[in-house]
Amino acid sequence: MLRESGKINNEDYNLQGAVDPTVDSGVEHGRELVNFASAVAGTDEAALVAARGALLEAMGSPAVVSASVIAANFSMLDRIANVIGIGLDDMFVKPSAEIRDMLGINAYPSAANTLG
Repeated sequence: MLRESGKINNEDYNLQGAVDPTVDSGVEHGRELVNFASAVAGTDEAALVAARGALLEAMGSPAVVSASVIAANFSMLDRIANVIGIGLDDMFVKPSAEIRDMLGINAYPSAANTLG
């Protein structure tokens, strides 16, 4: 979605920044958002508190609420798809291969369910 919205808006986003907060993605407050998403997916409560605080300071409380809702919804949908065995549609496997490889997505534990 970020890649396509960048094309539409004539923005050149660095997609590596979507998975690596040390890389500037070109998205405003991208580092704070990636750190928050990583902390939400992790198990370190102190990291989550710190990431939430950094996001709050950078973007304000409405952004923290929105980011939290988006993360929760994604987690819910991902878990539902995994548990009922929904994989990535064949029409998306080949076109997404390069970007999945570049971002290391195939190494995520859930990739076994998605691609298998």
